[in-house]
Amino acid sequence: MRKFISALILIILLPGGLLPQDTTSSIPTKNSTKALLLSLVLPGAGQLYTGEYIKAGAFVTAVSAFAYETFYENNQASKLLDKRELYSEGSSEYLKLKEQFDNHIYKRNQYVWLWVGATLWAGLDAYIEAELFNFDAHLEMKESGLTLYLSFPLTGEYTSPGAR
Repeated sequence: MRKFISALILIILLPGGLLPQDTTSSIPTKNSTKALLLSLVLPGAGQLYTGEYIKAGAFVTAVSAFAYETFYENNQASKLLDKRELYSEGSSEYLKLKEQFDNHIYKRNQYVWLWVGATLWAGLDAYIEAELFNFDAHLEMKESGLTLYLSFPLTGEYTSPGAR
């Protein structure tokens, strides 16, 4: 397992990422595969890589909260399991503890799914942000209405929205 993790970290830290990129272009790019892997290994890292700092903080906060709640509910269920062994199986106290135990297990399972979902969402978001890193959408409001400018820098020259 350590070899796998070491190999994954090495691949992520390679300058070009996993896929070869066009080095002749002067357009700044981000490797989408690298962003995806960063976010799957450490949610929010892919957002930091693509420059989405607020999203990175949101994903780190959400995933950390779900992880904490998962472990908290699991710990509470374990404590109740230990207490439950002190009572006979048909007693009212046993049934009350069993109901509380089942409730903690149910909550734990919900938080596990939220944790996994938030991690996958972070990975997908990082991948999309890296793919759209150079996509420029500029909205302009005029008296005649709303105008949307879209540019796809495919020529090898990058121009900022204000240079039009």
